[in-house]
Amino acid sequence: DKGMIPKEYFDSEMWLQRRTEASLYIQRMVRGWFARKRTNALKKEREDRKRQQMEREEEFRKQEEIRHKKEIERRMHPRTKEDFEILYDELELWRLNETNKIKENTSLTADQKREAMKQLLEKESELLQTCLLYTSDAADDLLCVDLGG
Repeated sequence: DKGMIPKEYFDSEMWLQRRTEASLYIQRMVRGWFARKRTNALKKEREDRKRQQMEREEEFRKQEEIRHKKEIERRMHPRTKEDFEILYDELELWRLNETNKIKENTSLTADQKREAMKQLLEKESELLQTCLLYTSDAADDLLCVDLGG
């Protein structure tokens, strides 16, 4: 014969308690899974926003750099009427600034001011000649049309 050892009695209350513990464990695991899933989605969304913001800033910087290069090119090699208007306006603004500096400088004598104004006039004349040279270069470029021959 065999010797048998009785096991612990498992009544309905113990079964209900075990079932409750198991369901709570499953609920904890599922809620944790949902929380991790939500957290990962929020992190991804934040990283995507950050990446898009950086891309927009980079695009803005590139556009600003291109615009700045075009502005420099327009000033260095004017071709259109607007380019020359900008150039002449800047020249006039520079002349007025320099004239005001000379007039407001109290440490200069009348002769020194007259000499400074003469130098300013010479410099302005040089710059105007340069602008006229640009004008003739632009006119030459407009006349040089490729006829495909």
